[in-house]
Amino acid sequence: MMPRIVARTSAGTVLIKVFRDDGTQVRQRLSLPTATSSGEPWSRDDTELALDRSLSNLEAARALGRTAYAVRSKRRDVARAERKENR
Repeated sequence: MMPRIVARTSAGTVLIKVFRDDGTQVRQRLSLPTATSSGEPWSRDDTELALDRSLSNLEAARALGRTAYAVRSKRRDVARAERKENR
């Protein structure tokens, strides 16, 4: 990861942000044009499709009309809830 200068304050302090280069932002941009269900509640069928690990986040997002980040977040949230239940 390559740090980049994002801004300088009036006092001359440099703010640096590290940008991830793992493809997450690219997949998110690719899924935006087909994200027609953004902000809508997840149905049971949508959740099942999102949790289908034979599909990538981008493939599931395109099939659902959601963003790749939304699918990734849904997968993470369900996994956390399952771990919490199993304690």
